Amino acid sequence: MSASLSLACIADDFTGATDLANNLVRAGWRTLQLLGLPEEGKSFVNAAGEPLDEKQLFAQTDAVVVALKSRTIDPLQAQAMSLRAWQWLQARGAKRCYFKVCSTFDSTDKGNIGPVADALMEALKADFALVCPAFPAGGRTVFRGHLFVGDQLLSDSGMKDHPLTPMTDSNLVRVLQRQSKHRIGLIDYQIIAQGPKAIAQRIEQLKADGVRMAIADATSDQDLHVLGKLVMEQSLVVAGSGIAIGFEAPGAMGQNLSGESPSGESPSGESLSGEIPGGHNPHGQSTHESVAFLPRQTGPGLILSGSCSLASQAQVKHFLQQSKTSNDVSLAIDPLKLARDEQAKATWMQDYVACLARLFEQTSKAQAIHAKPRPPRLLVYATAQAESVKQVQDALGIDIASAWIESLMADLAKEAKRFGVRRFVVAGGETSGAVVQALDVKLLKIGAQIDPGVPWTESLQGFALALKSGNFGAEDFFTKALDLLDA
Repeated sequence: MSASLSLACIADDFTGATDLANNLVRAGWRTLQLLGLPEEGKSFVNAAGEPLDEKQLFAQTDAVVVALKSRTIDPLQAQAMSLRAWQWLQARGAKRCYFKVCSTFDSTDKGNIGPVADALMEALKADFALVCPAFPAGGRTVFRGHLFVGDQLLSDSGMKDHPLTPMTDSNLVRVLQRQSKHRIGLIDYQIIAQGPKAIAQRIEQLKADGVRMAIADATSDQDLHVLGKLVMEQSLVVAGSGIAIGFEAPGAMGQNLSGESPSGESPSGESLSGEIPGGHNPHGQSTHESVAFLPRQTGPGLILSGSCSLASQAQVKHFLQQSKTSNDVSLAIDPLKLARDEQAKATWMQDYVACLARLFEQTSKAQAIHAKPRPPRLLVYATAQAESVKQVQDALGIDIASAWIESLMADLAKEAKRFGVRRFVVAGGETSGAVVQALDVKLLKIGAQIDPGVPWTESLQGFALALKSGNFGAEDFFTKALDLLDA
């Protein structure tokens, strides 16, 4: 069906998918991100509700990233979802598979990284897969098989308190061995430093010893460039988004084999798809960086933060501090109170609706006097410290607490859509999944990077979406993201 689609990417959560798509775009790959797979027999539609020509859409695409919510579900269900995604993309021309996992290797002892990797290896008839979650630009490095978050071992970082996937072991060989039916090996930094030939020899040695997957050390972008070129020759890679920076653009001089530019334009500059609304390019590049557009959506911005990571805690704190001198608004979520008291929840929702109304009222008043102040923003957050999260989990149960937060965030997104909000910043993989599903977003165009691993994206329906992994972004991320759209 596709003349150019070569790489199938399957991500185990929504923000991770965007993270990978961002790096592929920056490496010169024309990339589309799908939020799950379309239902059987149904087509993608644009903002006007018109069906897109799938054949044309994928003929202009080098890589497709399918975002799944498979990280914390039953391993057998995660395998089934991932295999269906691979089969769907393989039928559309994909030749290789990139199983994208979190840069902090988020998982439990029973999965789902190992089980899904095992299933994909069998489906692709792969005899070996390299595994590397490293992303030095985001502070994730692997040394002697141990994953570091900044200067801390993973097991000493805030990830040890993750409410769903607490990471208490930084030794990735051990972590993956507990999940996989195959032997797991290591390609350490000394081998990586010797270059591609030494790595290839080490892989052959591991295979001879019965090893089917190996953790690869990576402490710098240079390591990722070496590994990226190597894994492009393999049918399967299991990695964070970092290795994608080492991928060469599909064609020479930033063009693919058909002579089209990676931005989806012909050499004359004419749009090939014309279906996804394009934003303005903040830098005006003519190379593959020209895909780094910013969405054009205007109006108030809504920030939904369900992540309780240390990074998200700092971002919420920064927003609350700066809102003291701005017209921005914040609203905290108290799960223990609201989940147990329907009347309290109803009152809280009324406050939320009132906040949305105030944002649009402020915007209308400014427009009436022909003023152009920065549009107001609303932050709604369940972000809290580990002690508070544990209290909620102890009282409600881990699964119930997580499902309740996701359900509420979905309701908030739907209400915001009804009001006319078109700018969303979302923190947390599970929260992002709930929000995009509530907005019925099926396909994203990847735009300009906000912080490493987090770009602006634009949906077919005309939403500007910044979907942030809980661990990513500087402390001013929330304000920075929306400031970019107002510049």
